[in-house]
Amino acid sequence: MEIISYFLWFKLVLLIQQFKKVVINSGEVIPQYFFEKFNNLELIVFKEGVKEIKAYSLFGKEGLSVILPKSIENIRPFSLNNVNFFYEGSEEQWENVTKGYSSNVTVYYYNQNNNGDNNWHYDEDGNIIK
Repeated sequence: MEIISYFLWFKLVLLIQQFKKVVINSGEVIPQYFFEKFNNLELIVFKEGVKEIKAYSLFGKEGLSVILPKSIENIRPFSLNNVNFFYEGSEEQWENVTKGYSSNVTVYYYNQNNNGDNNWHYDEDGNIIK
C-alpha cells in the first residue's frame, strides 16, 4: 500500500510541475511553500477573499506574475522576490497591506483607464494589459 501511495504522490508532483497558470478561488491563507513544486508557473491568480500569503509561498519563482485581490492584508517575508504583482486595488490601498522583506518587485495598480506607468487593467478576454 505504501508503494502505491508513493507512486501516486510522484505522479501528482510530475503533473503539478507542468502547470503554467493557477487560480486560487477560495481560502483566506496561502500556506508556506505552497507553490514550491510548481516549477513552470507563469501566472497565479488569487481571487477575492485571500487575505494572507505565508512566508516563502512564492519563493524562487522569478519572473512570476501574480494577480492579488483587494482583500489581501498580509504578505509574509520572502514571498516578494522577483515577482510582478498586479494588485486589483489602488496604490493607496496597497500601502495598507502589510508586506515582509522584498527585492526586485514591481507592483501594478488596477486602473481601467490604464493611466500611468504602473497601472493595469483586464481586456475583454480577461488578459492583463499594462
